[in-house]
Amino acid sequence: MESYMIRRGIRMVKLLRMHENLKLREILIAFLSKNGRRKLLDSYHEIGIREAKKYFTVHPDSEKYPFLEAFVFKTYGFCDYRGKTVIDVGAQTGDSVLYFSHRGAKMIYAFEPLKKNFRILEWNVAQNKINCKCYNVGLGDATGDVDIIVSSNMATKLLPDGIEHERIRIDKLDNFNICPDIIKIDVEGFEVAVLKGGLETIEKAKTIIIETHSKNLQAEVKKILSGSGFNLSKIIKNYVAKNVRVEYWSK
Repeated sequence: MESYMIRRGIRMVKLLRMHENLKLREILIAFLSKNGRRKLLDSYHEIGIREAKKYFTVHPDSEKYPFLEAFVFKTYGFCDYRGKTVIDVGAQTGDSVLYFSHRGAKMIYAFEPLKKNFRILEWNVAQNKINCKCYNVGLGDATGDVDIIVSSNMATKLLPDGIEHERIRIDKLDNFNICPDIIKIDVEGFEVAVLKGGLETIEKAKTIIIETHSKNLQAEVKKILSGSGFNLSKIIKNYVAKNVRVEYWSK
């Protein structure tokens, strides 16, 4: 973890100097105060949105770090989207939707269950006239309603008693009758349920990009996708959360 924090700090300093034109001395001084560190971190996360703003109009309340992942770290950059139909499961406020459009996707189907995220997602899609159909629904292996935690960064988790929550609708991917080329899945630990509810749709795709959140989930994902004719072609590690990674599966 210490080596990761050092690497992240170096990367953060490089990006801030590149995009903010800050001197190393200014950055180090800012790190000495809590308020200074907070401002630097906010600027660091904002870099992704500023990159996206070169091509799009971006809602000011969009989640910042996902834009950094998409437009700066290029987590989804190992795929050819030109002329392709993409399903985006866990679209949040639209970072990946805008990125797929920027890379030439023909049509995008975006699924986001949280109401606040969804409103911003729709705004980003409408303002930029992206060919994208948005669904305010979560995907799983059953249909119905479920309570989820609404965390500070608008991610979702199952609900323990006494925690602030939101009731969302759940449906199966196969019920939407989409014929995709690429499916991206980032659903905070619900990836296996999404796959089980979309086996027929998955068969139609050529590439699956999926974030997995534990070794057990990675094993289950491997079993499902290998059984559907996919091969693991690339892994992008997350050095903050040891067992979290983005996997590329292709036929």
